[in-house]
Amino acid sequence: MIFLKILFFWILMNSMKVEMVTLRETVPCGKNITNAGGELIFPNSFDPCTWRYIRPNGEKIVLSVVNDYFCCYNIVVYNDKIDTKSIIFNGSMTAVHNSMPSIIQTNVSKAIITFRHYLLRERRGLVLRYYSTATPDNKGNRFVIPLESTVFVSTYKSQNVTVRDYCGTYSSGFNVSIDNTVVYTVQDRVATRKRSLRQRYGGGSLQADKDIVVYSTNQSFIPTVVMPLDVLGTQYVIVFANTSDQITIMGIGEDITVNLKFPECPGNCSLPDCATKDVSYQMRGIVECNHLTYSCHVDLTGSMITSDFPVSVMVHTANQTLQLPPINTWGRKFIVASLPYTLFRNFSLKMVSKEANTNITIQCYRENGTIDTFDIYFNESGEHVVKSISTASNCLMQSNKPVLPVHMTESEEAMFIIPPVEQYSSDYLLPAELCREDSINRSLIIISTTNHTNGLRMDGLPIADNIFQRQKIGQTGYTRLFVNLGAPKLHLLDHTAPNIVFGVFLVCSTQTTNYVIPLGMRMAPIAEKCKSTSSIPGDGLDNDCDDLIDEDICDNSSTDDFHNETDCATTSREILPCLKYTDTNEVEWKTTLPNDYDYQTCGKRMTGNTSNLCELKERLYGVWRGPDNSFCVSESLSVIAAKLHLTLNGTINVTLADILNETLSITNKLISKDNFNAGNLKSVIESLDLAVTIIEERSTLGTTKRERENFISVLDRLLSSVNVESWRMLNQKIKTTKYVSTIMSIVSRFGFQVHVNQLEDVIIVRENIVFESKKGFIDDVIFPNVSMLSSSYQQMRDSVNAMIFFSKGTIKNNLNGSIDYTAVYYRTLTKLLPSAYGFDIGSDVVSFSLPTFAAANNLFPPIQIEYEHVYSNKTNSTCVFWDFDKG
Repeated sequence: MIFLKILFFWILMNSMKVEMVTLRETVPCGKNITNAGGELIFPNSFDPCTWRYIRPNGEKIVLSVVNDYFCCYNIVVYNDKIDTKSIIFNGSMTAVHNSMPSIIQTNVSKAIITFRHYLLRERRGLVLRYYSTATPDNKGNRFVIPLESTVFVSTYKSQNVTVRDYCGTYSSGFNVSIDNTVVYTVQDRVATRKRSLRQRYGGGSLQADKDIVVYSTNQSFIPTVVMPLDVLGTQYVIVFANTSDQITIMGIGEDITVNLKFPECPGNCSLPDCATKDVSYQMRGIVECNHLTYSCHVDLTGSMITSDFPVSVMVHTANQTLQLPPINTWGRKFIVASLPYTLFRNFSLKMVSKEANTNITIQCYRENGTIDTFDIYFNESGEHVVKSISTASNCLMQSNKPVLPVHMTESEEAMFIIPPVEQYSSDYLLPAELCREDSINRSLIIISTTNHTNGLRMDGLPIADNIFQRQKIGQTGYTRLFVNLGAPKLHLLDHTAPNIVFGVFLVCSTQTTNYVIPLGMRMAPIAEKCKSTSSIPGDGLDNDCDDLIDEDICDNSSTDDFHNETDCATTSREILPCLKYTDTNEVEWKTTLPNDYDYQTCGKRMTGNTSNLCELKERLYGVWRGPDNSFCVSESLSVIAAKLHLTLNGTINVTLADILNETLSITNKLISKDNFNAGNLKSVIESLDLAVTIIEERSTLGTTKRERENFISVLDRLLSSVNVESWRMLNQKIKTTKYVSTIMSIVSRFGFQVHVNQLEDVIIVRENIVFESKKGFIDDVIFPNVSMLSSSYQQMRDSVNAMIFFSKGTIKNNLNGSIDYTAVYYRTLTKLLPSAYGFDIGSDVVSFSLPTFAAANNLFPPIQIEYEHVYSNKTNSTCVFWDFDKG
């Protein structure tokens, strides 16, 4: 017995086990093989058999000889044409010789394979097993684009994907990535025919080295998703919105025959020949750089287009271009959602049948609880009917056989094809460039099974409650979600569970019309008779024939084959990065991988640097933590710093008192707007330090009353308890008490300058600080002396729980009877100091500064310090001394 099996499949980026596919068909020699997968039986013959295998999406070919212990045969693989220069592989198996490896890998996406038996002992023919890993959906790497289109090319990939347009300006290629969508125009070329049917040179033929997503517009801002070549078909039914619509047909390769068959026109037909006489046309030359256009000024809905090789069929309306789905992808279950901002009370639902004896039931649920029901019957294939339905309704449409529904406004200005529930996808990409005109409001409509809405994710996060509305659709088990998008930005939508699918529609709303764009879908051949197949995870096919695709979570670690009763979702999902966006401060954050930071310059009206961490959530998504603007500094405070430096250099004619007053005004404004962050706090502290340096540089001039009042007022605002978080952040980043020490050192230095040329005592009381600069004579010094505080500072009088007592004996015995001192009571500093080694500051803070010569002496009697504990529930109290000049 001589029996041979050859396995044919396509390379996937990651390793994937190829499973047996049970579909079989007899393939005569010479036939093109274009199916995504199957098992082909070749006739039993000694004659050479040659066939052409091509998957239009460009995947590389791998042959695998499964049972290579039979003899005798020869296989030759050619690259696109049979000649000696195009041989990719030449191998044979005989009784004495074997040059057939178990795997034959090529670098081409199409091949001509010849096979010949040398010995044949039974009638059983050759079985060819093959599989394409290209999942049937709107992602792909080969696309054809009609001319005069604006094209939006994007990708899910974080790394650059190279794209070339082999018919246009970009033959040298361009790069796209998830945060870099390229927009360009496919220019018009020369028209070779000027009739209702004409072939024109021009358009785009895109080829990428990884999967991309493509949208296009035609003479308007309304985009449509473009389907890749691997999901195109050979049978289409035309749907028009009105008589002025036009058809465009494009393909790939060379010499494609296209047939247009029109519905019968019974009786005294008044339609023109272009709507009644069938047409057959041979597209010649490089087909992807040419296209057919057909126009007739008649509604051609129901007309059939067939071809001998997969083609793209697009319908051009006055405002939109729609790519028609092949007949084999039509469905039987649809959700028709209500739209926002509509001026029309009703819309038109146009439906076309695939087969005779088709029954359709439509149940529309209004907000008031009433249900409108429509029953429709089609006698023949290609029939169509139009129903007027309330725009406020959400409808469930079901049929016993595949149909194609189209949603149209009553004005026929806008239309879109409603994808079947069976073709919903598990993830969607929305480029920021779609409908980003200022006059357009962008929103999303999401259709999901009700019990799975909580798992929906947008940019890795649950969709916020404040930007969407939920609306259950009767008792259907589905929910409509409306999401207001706001400013244009890139969005990724998916679900936490990889086997859950949902529908997403972009709604571009003008003042008069809603334009709806389905954001992609699967394109599985669900309208064909289903045959059970073994499941490959994420193959995009209904393997178990239950009208669901990839609905099971399977154990990929098992070495056993998946059984026919399973339909496995993909289990390996690419971790999504944090997407680029512009925040409210106009900082542009770049796309960043999870667990990495992006660093940028602070935004509008700020200086300094800011950072943003991309956190990994649910092991799948990168989610921005949010900008860390804690060390961004207000431009106004930066101007203050500049003025102080100019004052120090003597190059500005502004008084220090005025600068301090301006600092106080800016600080108050920032605090009131909750914008007084650690960076602003640090800037003001440094400005106060610079102000004291300016005073010290003036040497014998001392300070003015306005300077003293404004200086302490600014200090008081820094010490306000409303700034606790800014102090915490400052202490955390610096990891020392440096800036608290700096405050106390600044005040001490300021106090000594107050004594210069100052005969009177200075006592300044604010809400958070008591400042005292005095000359002590032979008398007891008590600080703070609450009896001296005015009644306007009753809160301060009641809350003082620390005091310094300096006896007159100490002044008399050790300091020649008098002393200049600066004393400061900090009411809130306890809350602003950081914890260290498990210890907290347990009392208020009082500072007492003496001249250097005085502090060098051993004071007797010593200074007495009294304080109360702030925390009554703390234990293990310890008294400490703090030399803040040392930090």
